[in-house]
Amino acid sequence: MRPAGLRLMLCVTRLLKELGRVDILVNSAGQIFRKPTINITEQEWNNLVDVNLTGTLRACQSFYEPLKASGRGRVVNIASLNSFVSFFEVTAYAASKSGRAWAYAQFWLSSGRSMGSTSTPSLPACSEQS
Repeated sequence: MRPAGLRLMLCVTRLLKELGRVDILVNSAGQIFRKPTINITEQEWNNLVDVNLTGTLRACQSFYEPLKASGRGRVVNIASLNSFVSFFEVTAYAASKSGRAWAYAQFWLSSGRSMGSTSTPSLPACSEQS
């Protein structure tokens, strides 16, 4: 298990010990950088996708069983307006936030049970774009 995954599992364990159950998971972490697509390095791409997309996957996986056990588990994935429209020099960000907006609904559906996954684009006035 990757160190980030281990830290997340420890967090889940601690939350369950202190609160008894988990009813909602809000995935809102994200980072952005502005750079022409042709100049983005693979390392920059990977770092951004690791936070914005892979981090969401790790959180969904780590919290899946406690959310299911609560009987009313919900997941809110904060995406971006950039998931739906293009902005200048934010290709990696757009790709990662689009993945967050759409792919994780499939994660819950593939589990055989809908647990209320919601992807919410942030509004321009509240987003990193403003």
